[in-house]
Formats: sequence, structure tokens, C-alpha cells
Amino acid sequence: IYCSVSESYYSIKESLKKYQPKYVITCNGRFGQTRPIYFLKNKFSYDCLTWEHFAQRDHFVWLKNKCAVDQDISNYWEKIRDKKLDEKQISKTHENLDTQKKGVNIKWNILKNIDFDENYDVYKALNLDKKKSVISMFLNMTWDSSCLAHGIEEMNFHETTDYIIKNAIKYPNLQFVIRAHPAEANLPQNLKASVSTIDVLKSKNNKLPKNVYLIDSKSNISSYKLSTISDEAMFFSSTLGLEVLLQNKKITTLGGRCYYAMKGFTRDITKKSELLNFFNSLNTSNKKFGKRGSLENLSQKEIRRVNTLAFFIRFNLNMRFSVIRRGILLLTPDKYKTYLATSNNLLQYMIGKRLPFKLSE
Repeated sequence: IYCSVSESYYSIKESLKKYQPKYVITCNGRFGQTRPIYFLKNKFSYDCLTWEHFAQRDHFVWLKNKCAVDQDISNYWEKIRDKKLDEKQISKTHENLDTQKKGVNIKWNILKNIDFDENYDVYKALNLDKKKSVISMFLNMTWDSSCLAHGIEEMNFHETTDYIIKNAIKYPNLQFVIRAHPAEANLPQNLKASVSTIDVLKSKNNKLPKNVYLIDSKSNISSYKLSTISDEAMFFSSTLGLEVLLQNKKITTLGGRCYYAMKGFTRDITKKSELLNFFNSLNTSNKKFGKRGSLENLSQKEIRRVNTLAFFIRFNLNMRFSVIRRGILLLTPDKYKTYLATSNNLLQYMIGKRLPFKLSE
């Protein structure tokens, strides 16, 4: 891996020196072989257009000077954040996420082991104390490139989670429930991680604090149900974070780098001191006033902006490219016009004459 990345870096760097491009296009921009193209954009003063193919929904995302896999539209947020959606658009957005929650419109049935019974007792299943606050953390897949760079300060998401576990003992009135992504156990064998996130955390913490509860990916405990009994819910970049926001509940992002962070409706923690102060405040509050028992509600303004973000991400940024299905090129004569139109839209976006939305129309 080291040799491959090094060779990519030096060969790309020499090519950039020689040709001095104004624009460069690459897939992903985060994996070792393509990261140098994205990383060197400022040094060589070019715009870097990245693309990502999301296999779950067979959609594409294109973003300039951002990693498309992050779906980060921060550069355009001020232009769209106050756009008012009609009832049909809002309903469409919620229905789209609801079907995903049930595992309907996704390629792999990663939720097949989950118990969606509304009466499921998470407190009993985990032996939680109903008098103490529940702080839930929802992890991404180990190899998920959308969260590899997410974490607090210099820490990645593994290290951030481990840091929280090691400090949990300081907050006896809080119960830290850490939920591994259910896809770890339910993806095809060739896509499964070599080790589970929970096993890694256990290996680094031989003696877990009594107020830390680890939920393995094979567990039937629903993340949605867990979020409803939580006093705080923390995310790196999981889609579940957006789904909880669409339930009109405030969440906390760890690192503040996911596409729904820093938009005015999340609590974003980027420093270790902020994290520990946050836990200390929650611990003191529980001691004085008891637990809240649910997530904080969003304001009406925050709710409108959450709906706008979700709609633009799911329907305007993500696009179906009719000439490609499951990564296979289907350039038939009747689809050639669509190919030309999309290519022209991409060009207009790359040179700054349009936004990255509805590029396939």
C-alpha cells in the first residue's frame, strides 16, 4: 500500500508540473491512489472535480474542490438554505428516508436482524439505569471513506471513540452506548471489514468502564429505537444522523465534518476540550435535575433548513446517470442525448457557471 501511494503521489506530482492543468477530474479523492490529485490542488492552483458512485442507491455525486463522497455542499449552503420546500417535496424527502430506514430501497438488506417492535425495551436489553442519562454514539463502517477523516482534532473516528471510552469513567451519571454499524455483519463477504469495530475497541480497553455499553453489529437492537431513549445522540457522518434530524431532534456531530454539520441545526464538537466540557455539563445536569429522557427539539427555522438540506442532498445533488447502471456503461443511441446533456452540465459546473444540482437534467 505504501509503495502504491508513494508511486501515485510522485507520478501525479510530475504530471502536474509538466502540464500545469487548470482543471483535474478524479474519483473519490480520499483513497491513497487518488488522494494526491485532490491534496495537491492548492499547491498547483487548479480546480479538482471529484466524483463518487454510491452503490446502495446507484447514484452519482460530483463536487468541485470537495471530496464527493462527503456530499459536502457547504460552499453552496448560503444560496439554498432559505429555499422553501412545498408539502410535496417535504413528503417526498421523508418518505425516501423512511423507506431506507425499513431497508426497502437499499441494495443490501443490512437491517435484516433488527427488531423494529415499538415496544422493544432497550433499557432491559442493555441493563441500563433509567435514572441516568443515555449518551448514544452511532459508528460508521470501519472502511467507510466518508468518515475516515472524521474525528476530533488530530484523532480519526476510531481514536475519537476510544478517547471517549477512556474518559467515560469521569462521568458516572452518564451511560455511553456505542452502536456498531449493522452493515458490518450483513454485507456480502467481500465487503465485510476484516475486524469488527467493537472487537477493536475491546482490544484497546481490556477493562471497560461500567458506564460504557458496546453494541455489536450483529445485535438486533434498533438504532432508531436507541435514539428515541437517548438524552444525546452523537454521529461522525452516518445517514442516521440526518434521519434523526428529520424527526425534528437535535444531534451532536463529532468533528463537525459531515454534510449535515455546521449548518446551524446541529451541535458540532471539534476539540477535545469541547467534548469533555460537554460531558461534564451533562453529568452535572443529570446530578442536579435528573435525565431529560429524549433528544432536544429543533426550532421551526431549524426544521425548515433540515428539510431543505435533506431534499437537496437526496434529490438534487445525488443523480442517476442513465448511461451507467451498477458501474456498467450502457451508452446506447437513445441514451446518447442524456450523456451529452449531463456532460455539458458538468462542464458548466466545473467552470463555475452553475451549481452542482440536477446535473443529469
